[in-house]
Amino acid sequence: MSEYWVSKKRYFCKYCEIYIADDVPSRQHHENGLRHKGNVERFIRGIYKTGEKRKKDQEEEKREMARVEQVQHPSTQYVS
Repeated sequence: MSEYWVSKKRYFCKYCEIYIADDVPSRQHHENGLRHKGNVERFIRGIYKTGEKRKKDQEEEKREMARVEQVQHPSTQYVS
């Protein structure tokens, strides 16, 4: 009987965007590495910054809409 090649499972790290062998020692070695830890920290920091920016943009939008409505309100006069 001839042997044939079998592909091993691979694990994709979404923080580092790389594939590693899907076994416990390889994953532990990767997850304990400085590169991975730095990428996870950067990912979390990015989520926080995005949330803060979204919140700031919404507040700015509310202020702008209030200003526009205030300017528009006295100038609108209905003629019957």
